[in-house]
Amino acid sequence: MNSVQENKNELEAAVRYCESAISRAKATIESMEFRQQAAGKSWHEQTGREAALNDRLMIATKEVEELKSEVAELEQSEQDLKQANMGLVCDNDDLKDEIAELSVKQQKMEQTIQLQKEQIAMFQRKMSRLNEVDR
Repeated sequence: MNSVQENKNELEAAVRYCESAISRAKATIESMEFRQQAAGKSWHEQTGREAALNDRLMIATKEVEELKSEVAELEQSEQDLKQANMGLVCDNDDLKDEIAELSVKQQKMEQTIQLQKEQIAMFQRKMSRLNEVDR
């Protein structure tokens, strides 16, 4: 059961990591979009730098698209990890149910063994009485 808990903890840590990465990527996207807007304004204001700003804009746009794709992948990974975590939680619950059932079976077996010991003791007492009568 420790391994299930460890797996659950690892999955939860991975989910937190994905959420953090998604947050950072979204912040980067916002920053890139801001830069993209700023670059667009500069382009209109400074005609001598048009080509350089166009290049920057294209790079920023490409980076934004790449980051959006990465965010989508991270969100999918997060969903996959959450589903895996739910599976582990269900497995953990199933194991707890099995342990409870096994505990009940163990108690019944212990009761049966105790009854058998008592019957053996009664039989031994009867045998010793019969041996005394035969002497």
